[in-house]
Amino acid sequence: MNFKNIALATTLLTTVFLTACVAPQNNKINLAPRITLPNQDLTINATSINVVSVDNRSTATLAKLERKGELIELMPNRDVRFLLQEIVEKQMAARGFSVGGNAPVTVQIILNRLDANVTEGNLKHRIDAVVELTLQTRSVNNSLQHSKTYRGQYSLEGALTASQAKIEEVLNTVLTNAINEMAQDNSVATFIRQN
Repeated sequence: MNFKNIALATTLLTTVFLTACVAPQNNKINLAPRITLPNQDLTINATSINVVSVDNRSTATLAKLERKGELIELMPNRDVRFLLQEIVEKQMAARGFSVGGNAPVTVQIILNRLDANVTEGNLKHRIDAVVELTLQTRSVNNSLQHSKTYRGQYSLEGALTASQAKIEEVLNTVLTNAINEMAQDNSVATFIRQN
């Protein structure tokens, strides 16, 4: 190999390396929990309800981690509040409620917490995710109210550093578990039906 080829190869490798170092990172978490739908309740008779959502978190960040002296913040790929509202609408419709319109009952999904704590050492990492959701049901004149909170935790350990895919997996798992718990709980539907 002559000097000219070595210089060209070195320049090419340096360019590739520098491009990789300054390439923008994708710091978006793809929230795509599995949605569990409850069985239809034939006693509901298409009762009309409204579904609304509130995000009570102080930040939209789902996870923060420090790697090589740099703080990395992972954000959701979409508004989590609207994702949860869509899920509750689907679950309530599956039960037999008519969602939307001028309804006498409002079901509010409140996002209190959804985040992952990521710790990395030299040889292993740990990801701990926590979720807290509240379903609040109230009549149009606020005379009757019902509230139910769903909490969940999920952890995962692995070798070396935590990949974004693993953090995403843990967040989606803890969210899926809470959604499954909401689908299995009949207390909100029972409160609406009885009042």
